[in-house]
Amino acid sequence: MAGEEKQTLTPKGIIENNFGVKASYRIEEVHASSNGCLYRCHLQLPDFTVVSNVFKKKKDAEQSAAELALEKLGIHSLDDDDITVEQAWVDIVERIKYIFSDELLPLQFLSADHPLGGHLRAALQRDSECCGTVPVSVIATFDTKINSRCKVIDPSVDSDPSLLMSYVMKAAAKLPDYIVVSPHLDSLRRKKPYPPAIIKALASQVESRRVEAVHIQCAVDGEEVVKPIILGISSGRYYLDIIAEKLGLKDGSQVMISGTIDGFKCRVYAAFPKLKSSDNSWKSREKRPVNESQHLEKSRNAKASFVSGLDIHGDAIVASVGYPWRSHELEHDDVTLKSFYRIYCSMSPNGIYKFSRQVLIAAQLPFSYTTKSNWRGPFPREILSMFCRQQHLAEPIFTITTAPVKPLDGILRSYQKLKDSEREDMRRKKLRIPRSGTGYRCEVKILSKSQDLVLDCSPGDFYEKENHAIQNASLKALSWFNKLFDGLDADPDQPCYSNLDLDMLFQRSVLIKGAFPCSRMYEQPRSKSRTTGMQHERKRVQSITDGSLVSICYSVSVEVDADFSENGECLKELIERNEEIEFEVGNGSMNPHLESVVTQMSVGQYACFVTDSPAEGLLLAAAPDTARTQSLLSEVSVGLEYNVRLLGVKEPTEERMEAAFFKPPLSKQRIEYAMKHIKESSASTLVDFGCGSGSLLASLLDYPTSLQSIVGVDISQKGLSRAAKILHLKLNKGACNLKSTILYDGSILEFDSRLHNIDVGTCLEVIEHMEVDQACQFGNTVLSLFCPKLLIVSTPNYEYNKILHMPGHKSVSQQPKFRNHDHKFEWTRKQFNQWASKLAKSHNYSVELSAVGGSGNVNHGFASQIAVFRRQEVNLVGKFSEGSMQPYKVAWEWTSGNGDKKT
Repeated sequence: MAGEEKQTLTPKGIIENNFGVKASYRIEEVHASSNGCLYRCHLQLPDFTVVSNVFKKKKDAEQSAAELALEKLGIHSLDDDDITVEQAWVDIVERIKYIFSDELLPLQFLSADHPLGGHLRAALQRDSECCGTVPVSVIATFDTKINSRCKVIDPSVDSDPSLLMSYVMKAAAKLPDYIVVSPHLDSLRRKKPYPPAIIKALASQVESRRVEAVHIQCAVDGEEVVKPIILGISSGRYYLDIIAEKLGLKDGSQVMISGTIDGFKCRVYAAFPKLKSSDNSWKSREKRPVNESQHLEKSRNAKASFVSGLDIHGDAIVASVGYPWRSHELEHDDVTLKSFYRIYCSMSPNGIYKFSRQVLIAAQLPFSYTTKSNWRGPFPREILSMFCRQQHLAEPIFTITTAPVKPLDGILRSYQKLKDSEREDMRRKKLRIPRSGTGYRCEVKILSKSQDLVLDCSPGDFYEKENHAIQNASLKALSWFNKLFDGLDADPDQPCYSNLDLDMLFQRSVLIKGAFPCSRMYEQPRSKSRTTGMQHERKRVQSITDGSLVSICYSVSVEVDADFSENGECLKELIERNEEIEFEVGNGSMNPHLESVVTQMSVGQYACFVTDSPAEGLLLAAAPDTARTQSLLSEVSVGLEYNVRLLGVKEPTEERMEAAFFKPPLSKQRIEYAMKHIKESSASTLVDFGCGSGSLLASLLDYPTSLQSIVGVDISQKGLSRAAKILHLKLNKGACNLKSTILYDGSILEFDSRLHNIDVGTCLEVIEHMEVDQACQFGNTVLSLFCPKLLIVSTPNYEYNKILHMPGHKSVSQQPKFRNHDHKFEWTRKQFNQWASKLAKSHNYSVELSAVGGSGNVNHGFASQIAVFRRQEVNLVGKFSEGSMQPYKVAWEWTSGNGDKKT
């Protein structure tokens, strides 16, 4: 039957048919933004699990997960994949016939099941020759099946409504017995008139409505003018005819309709070039006369084009009004000047990040991704996916490559030998190449929906973690897209290469036509001399380390100087305020002026300063009172006044700071150094004094050694608990030759006779957490009572702190801090040498001094200094009686064959 539709299963439906209850969907709420929540779906199948990208709707996340699963299974999710162009044309013709079919008359007007029911009802109330006609733009935009079949014919219809409409008219022309094509009206209507009873039933009165919208007036010479407008929706009038009237058009059939703006229930309405109904008319768009193209380019509406993703010329209206899917009720919402600018500013990667944090003025998209724990807002990969959907681009394609990196002998060299590796260290630091293990590199490609290349981003950087490579590659692509909002003067027909070792290729002509809006909405304000609360003339001294998490409260106000206001008073209007917000210093996540001031402050200090005003659109998007703010912005001299108080500072952890400066992290370099000596010693017993969370003990299980028993000692029950958990997981895998492992709860300043005469003792980055006299006591206790054959002790080199605390790689006048707030002291190389030499001489040990971390600069040395004590031969038999001096308590132990035991 003509009225029957061919049913197509959704991806989720296909999964349901194949797996039934064996398919389990789990929705994860990823991030809450000002526009609502974002969702990710986890789909569990019997053999594998897939995870979708993030979406604003749960059902979209579920369908995306189902599509990924079908792709992995090698199953086509939609019959569109197999449909031919010829079949697509047949389906479009059948669909148009179905819409105007006699069999659907009751469905069209008396129920809400018809997809275009509301428009068909409204069409019968139109005046004169328009009565009963449905604009082609409505059918092309709102009927999803016709839209999808047109994409089969040509995927570029997504960004070219005129081409989409020409396909609909071409298909309708094949139904002369059913459809009347009105080429001069760009509309369709039934050839057979509707029954009088139907028309009479539609004669009900509808309450008039006043709908707020935004009118973007095209500027031939200059920037577009954005003004509020009222749409008077009255009874008996089609809302598209009312919009057409505001645009100076004859009727609604001349109105081009954009898709729904992502995240907002509104569309852009504008005029489109007239189409002809002849079979070849759809090709004519490619042969536009040169003079016509030049005229259109001059009349291009950059703001409307930017927001809609279409190529719009002439005036445009942004409104939220229309008939929902399968509904007869006209729904509407107000689009104010503020809401328009919020839409406008949220279309860029920078804007997406700003809105996700609900901080439009103070925040900005960071330029680097450091750690998951320090990142605030949606992650770069998620932002890139959101941006691509907004711009009607395909999902980003990530390609991960790995490169095995051979260990550098320099890690284990002495001072003299390490000098030769300085040049290699600098090269690897620049490329972020790990010294050992596997390095991850990520390439990201952005394609259009028609699979044309938009951006090829191939950074040369390597990272130790795959996720870091993906996030930083995403961030580079986002940063490149952000350049679009500063204007592009390059030839649109030529590919554009970045200056970063040519690691990016951007096809500008694929993404946009003509110029982008040149408002520079995200340009950072230039600093001004009228700064209060801080001395502008003095040299800037940064007191907060990069990588620190800073918490502030602040407010930003528009300020007009009294000398320039009409009544001679200083005028202010609050734009943005935040009672508490946290950000990472040094990764560009905050306005540079705000961060510059904050990093010179102390906790509890207050500062006030003034900068130039950014673009008007950003201020109007943030302002609580748009009208008042717009009035102030019309004044001659306008600036932004910041009031900020520093609430707290969390300095980067020692491990985090070391990981940022050293590849591999300094902690790993220390462990690798210790491992070399442990292997060479052929030891069977080892005690880690101050084992903490067990990082060294766990690492011992990853290497083949002669060790049969390992012991950890610490006074932190929390650290011992973590160490037990890690060791339990590794030991139960049976991948080592150990016979026993014990964790003791006790102080390393006390002697326990069970650990006397061990083969190896280690104490890595522990003594600095004691007082100096306690560090000396530990040295005497361990060498005189525990008597290890080999003892390895490491501690920070205080002289190297100047490099670690160097803001912007410039020297500062103040003394460098300790690396950890818990450090009681940190020694220079001379002080450490004196401590180690005195201990060795007093207890019949030899000592070798070495170091790891850095290039061995003569002035600062290495980051971590190490002393290796070796016991001289001595008779220790009978020194202690069995069972004497055992203050340590067993916190956890494991023995081969019996598993672990907690006490």
